[in-house]
This record gives sequence, structure tokens and C-alpha cells, in this order.
Amino acid sequence: RQVDELVMQLQPHPRAEAHRNAVFRHVSKLIAHVTKEEEKDEVLTFRFGSVPLKTYLPHGDLDLTAFTSNDRWLQKLKEKLDSEAKSESSTAVVAGVHSVPHDLNRPASADVVKVVKCQVDGIA
Repeated sequence: RQVDELVMQLQPHPRAEAHRNAVFRHVSKLIAHVTKEEEKDEVLTFRFGSVPLKTYLPHGDLDLTAFTSNDRWLQKLKEKLDSEAKSESSTAVVAGVHSVPHDLNRPASADVVKVVKCQVDGIA
């Protein structure tokens, strides 16, 4: 019984969980939108790290990954996020958009993992 009480105390607050789920859905929709424009293949988007394990800290980030047949859509995702960051009518507050490497159009190689990073509604 004490263990159950401890686990309940350590779990994220339902509002924090709902907020992270909303951010994940928003970014997943953006990814689906830009991949649909670029290619006709299906995109699979997943959370990983502390969020699906519900072990994140209050100001922790949200790690997600998307699997497709290629990475040509990444630059378009970055541009879409940049556009949302500048828009006053966006449904989410987007800030701090950047990528590694800076040029996402350069051909992929086995030693380079392409990443787009940003903050959406206060979650990095």
C-alpha cells in the first residue's frame, strides 16, 4: 500500500500529462502534413524517453521521433515550425526553432542524425 501511494505521488499531474499529449498531437499533425506534401509514404511518430514512461520532471522535454522512407521532409517541418513561431494566429506557441545540422537538405549519412528542435507551448 505504501508503494502504491508513493507511485501515485511520483506520477505526473493529469494536467501535465494532458498538456504533453496536446503538444505531441500538434507536432504529429505538423509532421503528417509536411510528409504528405513531400511523399506519399506513411509516417509513424512515437514518443520516447521519459514521457511515455511518465518519469519526466515538470520542466522536462518531450522527445519524439518520426519514421518515414526518407528525410526530405525535415526542412519543410523546420520551415513550418518557423512559420508558426512568427504567426500570431497559430494554435500553439512555437519558439526556438533550430536544427542539427543547420542544413537539413544535405544528404544523410550513417554518422549524422538529423534533428529539429523547438519549444511548443513551453515544452522543448
